[in-house]
Amino acid sequence: FCRYFWIVDLGRIRYKLACPELREVTLHDFNPELRGASAEALGKIGDKKYTKDLIYAMHEDKSPRVAARALTALGHMGDESAVPAVRETLEQGRRDIYLADLTKDRDRWHKGQDTIINSSRVMTKLGKGAKETLRKFSVDPDFWVRWSVGKGIEYSQID
Repeated sequence: FCRYFWIVDLGRIRYKLACPELREVTLHDFNPELRGASAEALGKIGDKKYTKDLIYAMHEDKSPRVAARALTALGHMGDESAVPAVRETLEQGRRDIYLADLTKDRDRWHKGQDTIINSSRVMTKLGKGAKETLRKFSVDPDFWVRWSVGKGIEYSQID
């Protein structure tokens, strides 16, 4: 319980010296809440040499909550080198929506929509290349893909 708040506070005060320990927690701790909190703390600290670790956590962590927090952390970090990984996440969300339409799988449809909204929100913080990707997704033939991208952009203005 105390470790969680310690990790959150390290991110809040942007304590760079804690980055190696936060990386270890993000990649190796048993508790998914601690892994997610440390991923977000790494993003808030903004040391770009940990971008690859956040991308790894986003793609490989078994907990969807940790993956989502690692995605959010990439947005906090603002490293343009994360654009291809976040684009891949956007494409996965689009595939989920397309497959859900074919199979009438409501859960998969919502997962795809959430993925696109969150990825779009993060993309708005990653520079020019990311904005070009968002433009391409905003003219997708599927209405719900376009709508989700628009919502992500709208939500990014609230962050």
